Amino acid sequence: MEFIILNRNLSPLSDLKLLASNRAFLYGDGVFETIKVISGKVFNFTAHFDRLKKSLAFLDIDCNISSPELFSLIEKLLSKNNINNSGRVRISFYRDSNGKYLPDNNQGSFIIQSFINDVNYFELNKSGLSLGFYNEQKKNSGSLSNLKSVNAVIYVLASLFAKKESFDDAIIFNEKDIPIETSNSNIFILKDNIVITPDLSQGCVEGTMRKLIIDILKNNYKVLETKINVKDFALAKEVFVSNSISGIKWVKQVEEFKYESYKVSSSIINSLNKLV
Repeated sequence: MEFIILNRNLSPLSDLKLLASNRAFLYGDGVFETIKVISGKVFNFTAHFDRLKKSLAFLDIDCNISSPELFSLIEKLLSKNNINNSGRVRISFYRDSNGKYLPDNNQGSFIIQSFINDVNYFELNKSGLSLGFYNEQKKNSGSLSNLKSVNAVIYVLASLFAKKESFDDAIIFNEKDIPIETSNSNIFILKDNIVITPDLSQGCVEGTMRKLIIDILKNNYKVLETKINVKDFALAKEVFVSNSISGIKWVKQVEEFKYESYKVSSSIINSLNKLV
């Protein structure tokens, strides 16, 4: 039997009922975190909690929970679901209130779920990714776009586009036609021995793995958080993407631009595994 935690209470997943008034369902009024689990322990938890706290404050959702308490609840759930090696945890916070666009109050609720994964460490992909440009819909730049919002329709559409066009993933653009991220990852480009990545003002998600990788890269490379463009992919020596579960994946092709190097990607994977 699989268990979840709803507002600090452990219960069977089968008992969870989604009310028709749920604001996450009706309005996308919430945020979530996905955290990697290695050897039964959550990875990079502090970064996830800090982003979660910042996101809830941005949305004005009240959820009075401390970092130690949330960490303890996650450990309790992992133990109950017998996840002793590799896995992942999803924490979904939403405004638990009646009302329409204007909520009656800002009280928050949360659900914690856990899942089993296969690999109990960070592993570099054997075959490089193939990425395509998704231009049909644009993501607005600005601080709202930095959140891990439960409103993820543009990522769904980009993923459907990638599948239809036989790409592994799709690169999303903001309203200024600036490439900012993929459907599930932040983007990094090695060019002229400098690593560049879209800055947050362009509208990419403020990735927890993104932040960690920038810190790792600064030991050996100059890192610029800046506006990138399609030409940067043409001039790149190496391209890689990051998210909290995979860590790093190297890219072999972006549209017609091809890459052979994954030296930096491999080095980052080794650095991540040393942090486990």
